[in-house]
Amino acid sequence: MGNFLSSITDSAQRKDDHEQEASRLWREKDDETHHIIQRCPSPSASPSPTNLDIFPKYSSNNEDRHRREEDRNGEQQVVKKRDDELKNEIRIKHYSSSHKILLVGEGDFSFSVCLAKAFGTATNMVATSLDTEETLEDKYSGSEQHIRQLRRFGCMVLHDVGVHDMLYDPVLMNMKFDRIVFNFPHAGHFPPFYETDEFLIQMHKKLLLGFFKSSSKMLNEDGEVHVSHRDDYPYNKWDIKKLANNGGLRLIEKVRFRKVDYPGYSNKRGGDIESDKEFYLGDRPYTFKFSSAANSKVNSSKLMGRRT
Repeated sequence: MGNFLSSITDSAQRKDDHEQEASRLWREKDDETHHIIQRCPSPSASPSPTNLDIFPKYSSNNEDRHRREEDRNGEQQVVKKRDDELKNEIRIKHYSSSHKILLVGEGDFSFSVCLAKAFGTATNMVATSLDTEETLEDKYSGSEQHIRQLRRFGCMVLHDVGVHDMLYDPVLMNMKFDRIVFNFPHAGHFPPFYETDEFLIQMHKKLLLGFFKSSSKMLNEDGEVHVSHRDDYPYNKWDIKKLANNGGLRLIEKVRFRKVDYPGYSNKRGGDIESDKEFYLGDRPYTFKFSSAANSKVNSSKLMGRRT
């Protein structure tokens, strides 16, 4: 009996010991869990240095992706606009409604009006004259009407613009063009000298050289400079091709100029003597086409003076 009671007592003691040990282990587990929770930042706490490094990088990646998408969209819009322009393009000989065109040395502005009527607009054109508007009205009977027409078509009309320094004109200096056109340039009349006299020939050459030097710096990539003139004596003494080379341009094509291709165009005389009369074109008028020497890709078949 004594042994039985002793066994029961020992068993109860061991149970108490197990319960106390289990209670101790649970307390230690609770303490450890509480300690871990205290070490974790709350949602409102500032991010750790590691997190500070991660977040800006993530944001930067998003910004770069967004910027690339905007660039792609911008490029697609430019291509679409260009495609639309080409789809609706209107041409008259060497000139297109999609070209940005500068016309210099205009007399009565009839050539500019011809292009504007063909395109149905002149918002892509800038037409200039060396003379002031008041002087033009005295020299050319149709200039006032033509200028009004051009402005209705949306053309920018500028006066008192010299071809030597047009590059520095406050309006033109920040512009680039696809076509720059100078029809039948003339330095003026200097009595008693005639067109065959060397003095006057040198004056014409000086005019053209200055024009080529300015216009070569005002072209868009793949842009062209066009000079139309007679290619017979004494005008062939001007050596237009060599002057263009000295001005930073290269001849890419030489084609026959036909006045009938430009309805309404009246090619006036240069200078102040009988200005309102037409300049005689003779049998060999040509349009000389030049491009920047840096971008020029000469096609030898074009340099043969092929008629178009």
